[in-house]
Order: sequence, then C-alpha cells, then structure tokens
Amino acid sequence: MTLREMISHSPRLNARVLEAIQLGHLNGGFEADANPASTGSYNHNTGTLKVSAATLKGAASNPEIANSVLMFLGHEVEQAVNKHAIQAGYDRLDAIAQGIANGPPPRDYSPAITDFLARTRWLVVQGEIAGVNTLAAKIAAGNPGASLGDLHRALAESTMDAADYFDKSGTASNPAYTPKNG
Repeated sequence: MTLREMISHSPRLNARVLEAIQLGHLNGGFEADANPASTGSYNHNTGTLKVSAATLKGAASNPEIANSVLMFLGHEVEQAVNKHAIQAGYDRLDAIAQGIANGPPPRDYSPAITDFLARTRWLVVQGEIAGVNTLAAKIAAGNPGASLGDLHRALAESTMDAADYFDKSGTASNPAYTPKNG
C-alpha cells in the first residue's frame, strides 16, 4: 500500500492533509525518513512530513502496522494544521522568558513554563485524538456498521500505540481489550 492509498483510505486524514496543504503548512510535502528507529516527524520550519520508509513498507503487508501509521499520520497532520498555534506557544514563552530575564531578581520562570507546558500538552492531546479519529474514519469507511468494539480492536492491535490505550487479556486466539482510564 502506498502512502497516497493509505491517506485516501481514511476520509478524515485525506481532508486534514488537504487542509494543511491549503493553509500552506504542508507545502514541503512528504519525504521518506531513512531512520529505522523513527516512525517519522513533521517539521514546521520546512512544512515537510517525514514517514519511515521501513514502517510504511511493513504497513503494506501488516494491518497492525498500517493502523499505527494511520494514527501517526493523523497526529502529525494535526500538528501541521495547528502550526500557528504551536508556534504562538513558543513565541509566548520566549517573550515572557525575555521579560523575566530582563527583570529584577528573583527570576522565577516556573509560571511561564507551567503555562507553556499546559498549552503544549493540549495541542499534543489534540494530535492524539486526531490519530484515533483518523483510524476510526478508516474503519467506518470500510464498515459503516462498525461498532465501538471494532475501533477498540483496531486500536488495541495497533502495534505502536496499543499499550498507551488498552490492557490486553485473554488468550492469543481470543484476546480481550480493556480501555485504560484517562
């Protein structure tokens, strides 16, 4: 399965990729990431999304890896769409830190860093949600009658992200997945 096919199999991802391109946030396109330890990354400076060539190759024959790649793409494309909000957080931190550095002692950066981390965490969570929604859209497109259990199975069988979201029990032939709290 090519990257283009993968994107087109998730209507939500396809729409978000087009939105990121229209915003000028994904104008560098897609590149292969040769690092075997990386799934890939979005570079907000170049507008480029790198995707691991090895992982993408594995996704062609392994649905679990394909689900993981879809979640990764959903997350990173969401970061591309939110590029300005992410940059605004860094700019805000820089401005506040500069004001503190130029001010009188004691110089306490804790409130500025706490604010930055809260804003950044919210954007990262939006990316995680986008990843799950990307996979859900793919499942729904392939099976309009899909249940929440179908989504749980696809998430739980996602090789890279399962442990973050599910506890697995049962046997290899009859696994059971329990969503984690939070």
